[in-house]
Amino acid sequence: MQPIFCAVQPIHFPKITVSWTEIVVQHKITPFMTPQPFTAKAAQAPLATLLPNPKARLKDQFHEVARFKHLSPRTEASYWEWVVRYLKFHKERAGGWQHPRDLGSRAVTPFLTYLATVRNVSVSTQNQALNALLFLYREVLAMPIMVGDFVRVRRPPPLFPPS
Repeated sequence: MQPIFCAVQPIHFPKITVSWTEIVVQHKITPFMTPQPFTAKAAQAPLATLLPNPKARLKDQFHEVARFKHLSPRTEASYWEWVVRYLKFHKERAGGWQHPRDLGSRAVTPFLTYLATVRNVSVSTQNQALNALLFLYREVLAMPIMVGDFVRVRRPPPLFPPS
């Protein structure tokens, strides 16, 4: 078996001769040498947060923040449906409508437990409801939320266990 010897061939352009290594080095260094696209003040700005219009209805505030956060329209719609179910659940318990800010984060636990025990929803459905309420309290209402212990849905055992 004979060794193969290769030599780097120069690349010939009209009137210019450039070696292959010079092109690679120039290509690797050029991105580091370009100026930053942001000014120093913009680079130090905190992450974008949106405080919705406090005079708007809850639905308008919710959709405003969801669009600002670039949620998918379907995610936005399903999250809003979970907020409506949450508010209806507490309307039936209290006998009248209550704002989520008045309910506080303690009202989330009974709702999620109700979904697991009475409604018999799946694990993914309960997780989606939890995420919708987390979005409502954290992003829209800018309230800290402490979700207590709630009954988690158990996944059913597989029909055909792996052997």
